[in-house]
Amino acid sequence: LLQDTQGRRTRVIDLGAGAGVLALICQYVAKPVATVAVEIQEQVAERLGRTMEAHGGQVTVVCGDLREPAVLADVTHRLGGEADLIVMNPPWFPAGWGRPSSNPSTHASTHALAGDVTDFLSASRRLLAPDGELFVVYDAARLSLLLDAAGLAGFRIAGLLCIPDSRSD
Repeated sequence: LLQDTQGRRTRVIDLGAGAGVLALICQYVAKPVATVAVEIQEQVAERLGRTMEAHGGQVTVVCGDLREPAVLADVTHRLGGEADLIVMNPPWFPAGWGRPSSNPSTHASTHALAGDVTDFLSASRRLLAPDGELFVVYDAARLSLLLDAAGLAGFRIAGLLCIPDSRSD
């Protein structure tokens, strides 16, 4: 549980929020003073807004491209300052990789059509307070891409947890 020096709860951003699972976990665990969820897909952001409203309306949803400086400025304004915690589950696959999903929204969520892990980490660097923390859910098979992008964005890895894939073939 993160708290700032005045004893208030942390400010949280969920980048590429999708359905908002990470934002909701933060809401219930950390009880932040402010949470902003950023999602580029308009229909997904609308559903996300309804989900957050159903869970008490404590999360502000911003529909926008995290690569745009104006969107990042809007997020910081709505949050009331820099983030103490950023959570994300960026797309794991490059734009042209594999077979496209039959659901365009799913494909846009899993493939880097509107930004890759480098873009997500670059946005995080601009949004995160100097002593803030970043939590990334990412495919371990592509760990080298995450580590390279983290280094380029100036992040230091403080911990790494790999969870085995328990899905059946």
